[in-house]
Amino acid sequence: LGNVLYKSDTELSDAQSDIKAAMWYNKSIDPYYQAGLLSADANSIYEWVYGKTERHCESCKKLNGQRHRLRRWKANIMPKSSELDCEGFLCDCGLVKVRGRERGNYLQ
Repeated sequence: LGNVLYKSDTELSDAQSDIKAAMWYNKSIDPYYQAGLLSADANSIYEWVYGKTERHCESCKKLNGQRHRLRRWKANIMPKSSELDCEGFLCDCGLVKVRGRERGNYLQ
């Protein structure tokens, strides 16, 4: 596997090499984390928050600050999802558990 990922004939910059791990995590491991969170805490309110990414896609801009029950998020869209305009590869947005009422109507 290492030989395939790091072929000498590919010309990856250091910056491209540095983001491979984050891209792999977002598409391979994060879906399992989200499924576990949903099974444990589906009824709690979660707010979409920006991550450290400098530029955010249109989907993340619309979702930022919205609050919904976790089961509603999961039924519609989640951070790092392929359905986002950014396709989730370098998305660093997340859901943070909060108290209070739902707000926002992007999911409707």
